[in-house]
Amino acid sequence: MPRVSPEYRHLQREAILDAAEACLARRGIAETRIDDIASEAAFSVGAVYRYFPSKGSIIAALGERHGQRDRAAMAELQSAGLPLRERILETLRYFLARPADRVAIDALHPVDGTRDRRTHDQWVRLVAESYRVAQEEGLVRHDLPAEHVARHILLACEGMAALSGVEELAAADDLLESLATVLADGLAPRRP
Repeated sequence: MPRVSPEYRHLQREAILDAAEACLARRGIAETRIDDIASEAAFSVGAVYRYFPSKGSIIAALGERHGQRDRAAMAELQSAGLPLRERILETLRYFLARPADRVAIDALHPVDGTRDRRTHDQWVRLVAESYRVAQEEGLVRHDLPAEHVARHILLACEGMAALSGVEELAAADDLLESLATVLADGLAPRRP
């Protein structure tokens, strides 16, 4: 039997993950089955199981993939040199631009549907690090712990994500603008 290169294995895994994302976008987490993913990827079910032992492991791998993308996006946003309000606004927009199933993947444990602390904690670390950088730049208050600010911002994002699912919420961007202003004003350094 010929040896499979690590690059080939990586490409096969990525193809399965791409197929899983497409299936999840169409059918949701609960309704997507391994055979749907295999069919979408044009693989046999056995080939999918060769790379992932379960649907939960596919969901976990998608969460990792999303985490890598999120870290890169936050690093890019941090290095853009935007004023505080715009930095906050773009972070909110980034978070809310994700499809509902992506939010579900990021927020749920792949096995039992309970909240995944790792993903939540990863977001807290990302936002807290951005806040620390803003503290070093003198853009935000130093008297507020970065982790507390990060948790408040994430709660605001989760609340906005919940509201954005409501059809009457046509003015989501207006709400984001208002929220960014409130956060920026509250986090701005106090002037004597």
